[in-house]
Amino acid sequence: MKTKQPSLHFSHLITIVLSLLLGFSLLAGFKSATTHKTTGKTGTCSLLIVEYYTPRSIAVDAENNLYVVDTTNHRIRKITREGRVSTLAGSDYARREGFADGTGSTAQFSEPRGIVIDKTGNLYVVDTGNRNIRKITPEGVVTTFAGSSTTNSDGWMERGYADGQGNAARFGILYDIAIDAADNLYVVDSTFESSESRIRKVTPKGVVSTLVENSDNTTAEKCGLGISIAIDKAGNLYTANPWCNCIYKITAKGIVTTFAGSNAGSSTTERTRGYVDGQGNAARFDEPRSIAIDKTGNLYVADGMNRRIRKVTPEGVVSTFAGSGGTAYGEDLSAHGSRHFSVIVKPERVEVDGDRDTARFENPYSIAIDKEGNLYVVDGNNPHIRKVTPTGEVITLKSMLSSLHHHRHHTQTHAAFNHSEIKRTDHN
Repeated sequence: MKTKQPSLHFSHLITIVLSLLLGFSLLAGFKSATTHKTTGKTGTCSLLIVEYYTPRSIAVDAENNLYVVDTTNHRIRKITREGRVSTLAGSDYARREGFADGTGSTAQFSEPRGIVIDKTGNLYVVDTGNRNIRKITPEGVVTTFAGSSTTNSDGWMERGYADGQGNAARFGILYDIAIDAADNLYVVDSTFESSESRIRKVTPKGVVSTLVENSDNTTAEKCGLGISIAIDKAGNLYTANPWCNCIYKITAKGIVTTFAGSNAGSSTTERTRGYVDGQGNAARFDEPRSIAIDKTGNLYVADGMNRRIRKVTPEGVVSTFAGSGGTAYGEDLSAHGSRHFSVIVKPERVEVDGDRDTARFENPYSIAIDKEGNLYVVDGNNPHIRKVTPTGEVITLKSMLSSLHHHRHHTQTHAAFNHSEIKRTDHN
């Protein structure tokens, strides 16, 4: 496989061009920055040459340790409940991707996304760029659990579709992963983005089968089965579909129904997006991206473009659990015709914590729940994890993800924190 080296992303070029034209630095979800002087037609200004990061998933174990999938840095990070941050697996060097089994920093990933934990503390990660599922022991030993990383003539990993055991199975674009009480895995697998998607089941012995395909189901035929998946105690699967703005329920027999929201409409722009609490199809979401389920079967949904955490009861009643809907970290450009781009023209960030009605999220992307019912939210491109208590209070665990992404060559930082106050000591 070809290993991609860090390079100047197209979005970085846009940032530089806009900075030259407008005379100020633009930030659009980047992490750390180095300031350089440059001269444009409008005079001399400071440009921020930045490195992009995309934390895409979060999980919590029985001891309340957090695990963050640091997608663009191709790492799995661990944050203990005492605040110690380390790289559990993946290269010591930022943005170095590849494919290699091994222990700790000798292992390599390529754009990992979803993550779950089994009863004995093993992690399972969908390694999207490598088209497989990786297993990570609590000691950081990485093996390939299912799927095969087969390269084409250009050196890139090939997409495929085949049931089978271990490396005989083939996957396409893996989005997310869930685990049931018997340690069976369920993954969302698409061949070409949302147009052809499947839910694949993987047994503890690595046997892969197909539970349902969207092409076989009129409910999910329009825009696939979603990108996030969770499972309840009864074995029902739930997927969040940001293209159809709804939550699907999938029974153990593969029957798909729309549990909350509506996928009516013939195109992405026409499908019923919005913000409405209510029951079943009367509720509205705007790009729901992640789901977590509590012990009593309530779903918690990271409702991305509504910038809220929504709660869905087992009966399908949708309410707003936390978030006021405003953006805490940037200017919402939806009034300017863009739904997916947020610009920060001021260098400072303002966290808006508080109760369920006053707190603000930027763009909640991934959500996990601990045994006490606390939620942990990866909030878009912010260098923070947000904690939401069972009463809906939102607390920013400052500097946690900042610690992760400023880290380059060393594997540990220490973040001693008390609620939203965190003092970090870096060892690099």
